[in-house]
Amino acid sequence: MQKEIVILVSSIGCGGAHRMLSLLANEWLRQGHKVTFIQTDNKNGGCYMLEDGIEVIDLHSKYKNKLFRLFSNAFKTVSIMKKRPGATLLTFLVPMYCISLVASFFMNNRIVVSERNNPYAAPKRKILVLARRWAFARADACVFQTEQARQYFPSKIQKKGLIIPNPINGDLPAPFEGKRNKTIVMACRLSSQKNIGMAIRAFERIHREYQDYSLVIYGEGELQGELEKLVLDLNLDEAVKMPGYKKDIHDRMREAAMFVSSSDYEGISNSMLEALGSGVPTIVTDCPIGGAKMMINDGENGLLVPVGDVDALYEAIKRVIEEPGLAEKISKNALKVRDDYPIEKIAREWLEVM
Repeated sequence: MQKEIVILVSSIGCGGAHRMLSLLANEWLRQGHKVTFIQTDNKNGGCYMLEDGIEVIDLHSKYKNKLFRLFSNAFKTVSIMKKRPGATLLTFLVPMYCISLVASFFMNNRIVVSERNNPYAAPKRKILVLARRWAFARADACVFQTEQARQYFPSKIQKKGLIIPNPINGDLPAPFEGKRNKTIVMACRLSSQKNIGMAIRAFERIHREYQDYSLVIYGEGELQGELEKLVLDLNLDEAVKMPGYKKDIHDRMREAAMFVSSSDYEGISNSMLEALGSGVPTIVTDCPIGGAKMMINDGENGLLVPVGDVDALYEAIKRVIEEPGLAEKISKNALKVRDDYPIEKIAREWLEVM
């Protein structure tokens, strides 16, 4: 039976949540369902391609005041949903929770919300924490990435919560075969949550011993200037590159010596999953809310290091460089995530919630 899904987002942007939504939306369309995106703010454009047949509605609120914008966007969303009485409204991320909370009082559509980060750490503002909790209490179903994330919430929310992991991108290129280049790759938003400074400091120690290795950090964000200064201060400007966001990141990543993520906290990192699915030797921090440990068995299909531990990250990178047998082992075993979390399977799990 065809389902109708309306996805409420600020924009089809460049973050991990937007990445996953675009993958799911395209797969739902391929499976014969009707998908619509409502965008509240499209001034930054989008990084991810949607299939022809997915409708995109821009709200274009005229209000600059945040509270006025919230109510304006909520009532516009209600108007759209009333024309689609059988549709389910799906919302990710805190600002959209606030809109769905207001809208929930004025429409009868099913509402599904999903936590995509570590709820213990984000958001920081108490009013947004409360708004998220109220929105989850009002929703018909709540989706979490890990059990640790679900356990943050009150029992009434936990009872209507389901755990669905992120999918593997079905369009990943074939795994690389041959001698890998001497590049250490990161792909993430340039924000404090990602603790990229930790990775740069660990690489500075690696670079003293292995000067033919380079670090390439793909992504954009508010800390770019600060990170560029750190690179200069450590005299790494020839060895560390930050080329921004690249749409062909998978092709650039697949031949790398390894992938590194140094986050202080995460949901389930899409770039980590795609590195694993590409067979790139992967090193990540064992950070809350447990997404890394959920996907990686330390020493078998990747390496886990403690959060904030520069020494441990340095040692892990060094192991991958110096132990080709280990690098090959974790590379081959990592490919199993393609079979465990295919987009078709994950999309069907979401449809059951809808």
